[in-house]
Amino acid sequence: MQTNLTFNQTLSGNRRLILKRLLVLRAALLCTVVVALLSFTFLVDVRIHTAAYLLPLVGFGFCGYWVARYRKGASVTDANLLRQLVFDAVFLLVLIYFTGGATNPFIYYLLVLVAISAAIFNSIIGWLFSAGCMLAYTFIMFTDVREHVHHMSSDFQLHLLGMWVNFVGSAVLICFFVSRLATALRDRQIELSKVREETLKNEQLVGIGTLAASTVHALGTPLSTMAVVLGEMQHSYKLGAAKWDASSQNENVELMLGQIERCKKTLSKLSLLSQQQQDGGSLENIVEFSDELREHYLLANPRIMPAIVFNNERNFSEFFIEQSVLFRHAVINLVDNAIQAAVRQVKVCLEVDAKSKMLTIDIEDDGNGLPSDVEEQWGKPVISQKETGMGIGIFLSNSTVEKLGGKVQVKRKPQATQVSIKLPVTWAKPAGEEQV
Repeated sequence: MQTNLTFNQTLSGNRRLILKRLLVLRAALLCTVVVALLSFTFLVDVRIHTAAYLLPLVGFGFCGYWVARYRKGASVTDANLLRQLVFDAVFLLVLIYFTGGATNPFIYYLLVLVAISAAIFNSIIGWLFSAGCMLAYTFIMFTDVREHVHHMSSDFQLHLLGMWVNFVGSAVLICFFVSRLATALRDRQIELSKVREETLKNEQLVGIGTLAASTVHALGTPLSTMAVVLGEMQHSYKLGAAKWDASSQNENVELMLGQIERCKKTLSKLSLLSQQQQDGGSLENIVEFSDELREHYLLANPRIMPAIVFNNERNFSEFFIEQSVLFRHAVINLVDNAIQAAVRQVKVCLEVDAKSKMLTIDIEDDGNGLPSDVEEQWGKPVISQKETGMGIGIFLSNSTVEKLGGKVQVKRKPQATQVSIKLPVTWAKPAGEEQV
């Protein structure tokens, strides 16, 4: 059974990356050792134990073995990572033992290994590894002092003792603080992971809510029509056969069947658009987007037909937005809100700023305007100025636009309300034309 030694369970996906970096670090250490041995042998003329020359060969062999395993895609466990550090520590200690012992300054490379163990392993493993390095250093130092006590001055012995105290103190501090930092990073990583999960859930809920709000708006008109027709038929039936006009009732039945078919088409279209939203990744021309918006309201036949216009003379067919059913219905929700608040007219103006690459959609109605407190709380889920409580569509629309990198702003005017949607656009410039 695999034992989890790392400080964080989520580190499992990075074990191969950690192994790769440990192998690179070991290769750099081995190259440094070879250069140092050759330099001391031929330049300084220092006699070095034969075993010291054989150790790099062992190190390169062990390193090559793990490089081969890494390239074959072998799994990497926590125990494998711990073995790498233990091998490096043992290799360095044996090398130092044969090349001057405690007087060799390369012994401080152990602190690098202590820091790595404290960073990637849990605190228990980190402290055990650190304690092992300190005990090994202690053994080497006191062995050297005991063997060469007659050849060392008291000042040099004090120097070695100071090096040992410095090493032990540094190892303890490194292990303590790095372990604490690793724990803090672990907690932060777990917290961010939870936030990402919650964000994904919220995005899914916003998508569902946006489609649901659009469905309510799309089905509201045909259902209201059928309710009126059924009321008239019921009234005629109560008046008796004298008032029952067969031809008129047949027209009413045909009208209701038409409204039912319209509801079916609306639901089918929403289902198809939802599937397209899941596929994602495509772009939509702004002109096509405006045409679809006009077509929607021609079919919906609302109380007030919104006027959809372009504010500048630029060729809008050159600009594209991310194709999103959620954005389309977010705009529809905001336009529907304007229609319900308007007295006589609703105007939808589209404008593109080529320099900032932003599309602006201004939705303006001639209603009574928003109260100041509602303007301050705009876009929050508590807003609902309707008796039916359907104002949640404002929050859903705002969330959808923000998800696509845009923003929604509301401006209160005398006897009017203007809602502005800003969304990034992509400019597909014609061949031979310079982009401004």
